[in-house]
Amino acid sequence: MDRIEELTYRLLDDDICDAEFDELRAMIESDQAAEDLFCSVLRMEGELRGEHETDLVEPTMQRLEERLSERAEHRVMDAVWAVGAARDLVTEQAKKRSASRWPLWAIASFASVLLAVGFYRFYQPTIVEEPSTGDLPVVVRTNGDVQIVTVDGPRKATNVGRVIRLGEQLQIDGGSDDVLLRYADGTEIELSGDGRLAIDQTSQGGKQLHLIVGQLHADVAKQPMGQPLVIITPHVDVRVLGTRFDLSTGENTETRLELESGKVELIRGDDDPVTVERDQIAIILNDVDPIQIQPLNPVIETPNRQLEFRGVRSIEFDAEQDAIVAVTASHVVHWLRDGSVNAAPYRTVQKGKPRNKAQAGSFVLFEEAAFDRLVVKNIRRGEVVHVFDEIHRLPGHFNASRDRSNPFVYPARKWALSPQGDWAIGEYYLGGFMVWHCDTNEWRELQNKNRTRAIKISPDGERLALVDWKNRAIEFFNVRERTKAGTWPLDSANPPSALCFSTDVSAESVQKVFLAFPGKVKIFDRDSGELLSSLSEPGIEINQLAASPNGRYLAAACRDRKVRVWDIQTRAKLPTYRNGEFIRELKFSPDSRELALISKSGRVSVWDVPGARANPE
Repeated sequence: MDRIEELTYRLLDDDICDAEFDELRAMIESDQAAEDLFCSVLRMEGELRGEHETDLVEPTMQRLEERLSERAEHRVMDAVWAVGAARDLVTEQAKKRSASRWPLWAIASFASVLLAVGFYRFYQPTIVEEPSTGDLPVVVRTNGDVQIVTVDGPRKATNVGRVIRLGEQLQIDGGSDDVLLRYADGTEIELSGDGRLAIDQTSQGGKQLHLIVGQLHADVAKQPMGQPLVIITPHVDVRVLGTRFDLSTGENTETRLELESGKVELIRGDDDPVTVERDQIAIILNDVDPIQIQPLNPVIETPNRQLEFRGVRSIEFDAEQDAIVAVTASHVVHWLRDGSVNAAPYRTVQKGKPRNKAQAGSFVLFEEAAFDRLVVKNIRRGEVVHVFDEIHRLPGHFNASRDRSNPFVYPARKWALSPQGDWAIGEYYLGGFMVWHCDTNEWRELQNKNRTRAIKISPDGERLALVDWKNRAIEFFNVRERTKAGTWPLDSANPPSALCFSTDVSAESVQKVFLAFPGKVKIFDRDSGELLSSLSEPGIEINQLAASPNGRYLAAACRDRKVRVWDIQTRAKLPTYRNGEFIRELKFSPDSRELALISKSGRVSVWDVPGARANPE
C-alpha cells in the first residue's frame, strides 16, 4: 500500500507522469482496499491543508450512488454521465477557491472517475447459482490481498458482492488483511491473518466451513433444528447453533476458541462432545490431549479516548505537554489531553512533499526528494538536526527515491531510527542493510545480507536487533561502536513474529528482550541471552510487542485484533482490549498507566491499563 500513498501524493503535488497516473488508476480499479486508502488520503490531506470547505470525496460518492441506483438498467451511461456531473460540480467549487495552489479539479475528477468505475463494478447484478439446500456466503468486505481458489484450481482476486460457492477456498497471505462473509440469515464470518477457509455443506444441508489456518471471528444467527453450523479445524470440529466467538488454528499450532455468548459443542473422533459455555475458552493442543476449558479473560470494548484523525504512522507520548505526538505521512499532530488537536507539516521547504521513513522519541526521519536529501528533525522543538543531501551517491539498489528510468530499482524497504536521532538504518529490498551515522554523514553496510522479519533498536540506542528469518537467528549489533554484539540461534520451528526491548533503562534493572512465538512470549536477558521466563497464551499469533517503562507490564497485539496485557512480575493476565482492526504499533505512556494503539487505518486509541492507576510504581 506504500505505492498507493506515494502515487496519491504525487497526484496531490501535481508531480505525476502519465505512466504513474495509469498505474495508480489500475491499482485502485482492481483493489477495493487501494480505493479506500486513496479516498482516505484525499480526506486527510483536505483536513490538513485546510483548502476544502467540505469533503469533496463523500458528496461525489453519494451523487454517483444516487445516479446509478436510479438508472440501474443503464449503468454504463449513468456512470459516464455522473462523472461529468461530478467534474462540473468540482469545477464550480474550485473556481470559488481560485487562490488555492493545489490542483483540486484534477484530484476530484480523478476520484470521481475511480468511484464511478467502482460503483459500476460493484452494482452489477450477480447471477447466483443456488445449491439445492442451504445458502452460500457473500463477500461484504475485503481488506488487502484476498484470493479465491476455485474448484478448478486457479486463484482469483475476490470482490465485494462475490458469492463463494461450495468447494471454493478463501486465501489470505497478508497478516493484516481480512475478509468478511455474510449468509442470508445474517450469520457473519470474518477471516483474518494468514488464513485459509473452505466453504462446504453438511449432509443435512447446514453450513460447513473448513478452517485450515488463520483467525476466524463468527457472529452466528440461530440455526435451524438439526442443521448446526459446523467448523472443521485440524484438531476438532466445532458445532454451533447460534453464538458469537473467535476461533484460531494452524497446521503446526494449537486450536483456540473464545466464546462470548451462546453455547457450542466440540467434536473429536469418537469422543463424547465437549460443551463450551459463554465466557469460556477452549484450548485444543493436539488430537490426543484432553481439551482444556478455561474462563474467558474480561474484554474491554471501548477505549478511554480516541483520536479521530486517520493516517497516523507512529506515536510518542510527550510527558511535558501531557500530549501524544503523532506523525502522518507529512504532518506532526499534537493531541492534547483536553482533546484539542494541532497539526503542522514537518517539511523544511515549501516545495515538494516529505516522505516519512521512521520516528523514534522526539525525532522523525523523512526524505525530501525534490532536494535530494534525507532529514532528521526534532519534532518537539521544530529543529532540523541532521541532513544528508547526496542521496544520489548511495548505491542504486538502496537509493531513497525510486529511479523512474529503471523500474527494477526500488528504495529501501524498511527504516528504523535511534531514539536519540543520531543514527538510522535502512534495509535493501533484496536483503542487506546500510547504516547512516548522522553526526558524520557516513554510510556503511552491515554484515547481514538477508531479509529480516523485524528491526528493533533498544531505548538507549546502543543495541540493534535483526530477526533473520532465513537462518532462524537474531543478530545483535552495537552500531555506535560499529561491532557485532552476538547471534542468538533459534531452536523453534517458527521464527519469532515480534520483538521488543525492555524500556526500563535504570542501572539496577536487567535489560530484557521479549520474543513472540505462536502461543507464547519468551523473556531473555539482553546481555547474556539467558532465558528468564515465559508467558503462555496457547493458540494466539502475536504481531507487535511493547514493554512498559516501569518494567511491570507487557502488551501483545494479536492477529485476532485483540491486545493482551500481562503483569510480568506475577504473570497474571490483565483484561483484554478488543480493537476491531489490525494493530500496527503499541506504545505505553511514560507513567505506564496508559497504552496507545495505532490501527491499520491510522486511527489512534488510548486505553487505561487496568490496575496501573490503583498500584502506581
